Amino acid sequence: MKLVIEISKNDYWLACNHPETLIGVYAQAIKNGTPLPKGHGDLIDRNLALSDDGLCEFHMYYDYVKMRNYLKSIPPIIEADKEGEE
Repeated sequence: MKLVIEISKNDYWLACNHPETLIGVYAQAIKNGTPLPKGHGDLIDRNLALSDDGLCEFHMYYDYVKMRNYLKSIPPIIEADKEGEE
């Protein structure tokens, strides 16, 4: 299972340097986390994908191939779930 959690920078620092001190913080973060569905695709930054720099040439030409290649070039934040794609 993949889960997206949110913790503060301070908690992250403590987790990296003193992990034994944050059991309660971990439990709360997991409880409030967002599970990713099995078989999800690459998760990308939508703001980057929709930025003016990336899309300006497509507004003029509406070129599907260019758009597809552009979207494929955006590095994923989280890789696709290959196991769930069976």
